[in-house]
Amino acid sequence: MTTFKMRTEQEMMLELALVAVREEQPFTIDGSQYTLPNGRGQTFVYNLAFLNIRFIEDGRKDSVVQFTSTLAPSAPPFYCLLSELD
Repeated sequence: MTTFKMRTEQEMMLELALVAVREEQPFTIDGSQYTLPNGRGQTFVYNLAFLNIRFIEDGRKDSVVQFTSTLAPSAPPFYCLLSELD
C-alpha cells in the first residue's frame, strides 16, 4: 500500500515557499484519477490536478498533486508531491 504525507493547501504551499518555484499557474486538470483503499474494504476515487514546480537549489522538477474526492467534491482537497506516490 502506498504511504504518503497528505497535506492541506496551506501546509503544502508553506512547505514549498522557500525551496521551490511554480513552473506555471494554475493547477492543470488532465482527467486523471487515483484510487485509495481506506483499510475497511472500501476504495475512494479522487480527481487529480497537477502544478509543476522546480526546486531552487538543484533544479529538480516535481509536481504538486491535488486530490479532490469524487464522492464529496466540495470537501477540501488534499495535496502531496508526485514523487511521493512512486
